[in-house]
Amino acid sequence: MLKKNIKVLVVDDHSILREGLCEILKKEEGITVLGSCSNGQEAVNLVKNTKPDVIIMDIEMPVMDGVTAARVIKQDFPDIEIIMLSMYDDDKNVFESIKAGATGYMLKNVPREELLKSVKVASTGESLIDPSIARKLIDKFVYMSKESGKEEEEKSILSKRELEVLKLVASGNSNIEISKKLFISDKTVKAHMRAIFKKLKVADRAQAVGEAMKMGLF
Repeated sequence: MLKKNIKVLVVDDHSILREGLCEILKKEEGITVLGSCSNGQEAVNLVKNTKPDVIIMDIEMPVMDGVTAARVIKQDFPDIEIIMLSMYDDDKNVFESIKAGATGYMLKNVPREELLKSVKVASTGESLIDPSIARKLIDKFVYMSKESGKEEEEKSILSKRELEVLKLVASGNSNIEISKKLFISDKTVKAHMRAIFKKLKVADRAQAVGEAMKMGLF
């Protein structure tokens, strides 16, 4: 369920971008910007006092990078959702971010509407990965799976319907959007997600997508 007032912290070492993000977020009804800072260490310190719902985090920053900061914050505050906002779409940064506990991964050229959507989606505990990144990673890991000859064996881990649900998650769809596309209820989508988490031994949607990609499930 979408929160009435989503509290956001913005973390980026480029002051112009940081201030621009804050202005975009401040103009959106239902979002409150608690503050901003320029590196991961400052974010770790700020979180203790501000308790944001969502953090928008750059990756490459001085003092402490975004991935390290995300890992530290999620250890102490697992309910805080973190969206990595980066210039880089390489799989290393994406996987490291997901392993650190990030809920979403978006590129810095993301349209304003998609950025706001990612914040709202993240506040509900759901993940949103930039579609261009998801497609790139899916293509890569399908190829790797075929090369290793393990594709069919690994696909048996999830049912056909669970794979359909997870592919839609990887493409950035929320539970409601998935339910409409597959003509099933929101409760059924949630049940499928719980089954996926259990089978893949993960705790959230972003980790499920990352694990599925690593295993070559799609």
